[in-house]
Amino acid sequence: DSMVEGINTLGNTSLSSSNSNTAEWSFKSAIKLHAFPLMQGYGGTTTWEGEEFELYSRHDYNADTYIVNNHPDIIVCEYGHNDFTLVNGGQKTDAEFIAQYRKLIAILENHYTGLPIVIITPFAQKLVADIVIVADTKNNYYLIDTSGYDYQTTDGTHPSAISSTAI
Repeated sequence: DSMVEGINTLGNTSLSSSNSNTAEWSFKSAIKLHAFPLMQGYGGTTTWEGEEFELYSRHDYNADTYIVNNHPDIIVCEYGHNDFTLVNGGQKTDAEFIAQYRKLIAILENHYTGLPIVIITPFAQKLVADIVIVADTKNNYYLIDTSGYDYQTTDGTHPSAISSTAI
C-alpha cells in the first residue's frame, strides 16, 4: 500500500513534493540489507481491492526480468492498515480479513514458489492478531512484529523520512 510507495514521507500534501520512494522505510531497509529494492505498492488499496484489480498478478516487465535473472531470496509483505478501515467500519469481519490475507499470501507463495515470505505487521498495529494467525500457518512464513516501533508520521499515518531511517 502507500507505506511502500513513500506517500507523504517528506510532507503531508500527497503531492509529488511530499512523496519519496527512496526516503521511505522499505527502500531504506533493502539498501541497508544490501538487497535490491523492488517494491510494488498500490496506495489506498486493501487486500480485497488488490484482488479485484488483479494488482497481485500484474507483472512489471523490469521487475519480472530482474526476478528471473537474479532469483530473489525472500518476499516481504506489509498489508493490513487499509483493511482495518473496512473491518472497523463493519463492511468486513476479522474472519473475512484472515481468509483474504491468506489468499494474498497464497498468491505470492504460488508466484514465488519456495521463497520464504516475511510478513510485517502494520506500524499502527491494525489487525495484528489476525495477521499473526496467518503468519503462524506455514513454516516458510516469518513475522516481523512492529509493536513498540517508535516513529513519527507526517500525516498521522505515513512514517516521515527520519522515522523511516529509524525503522
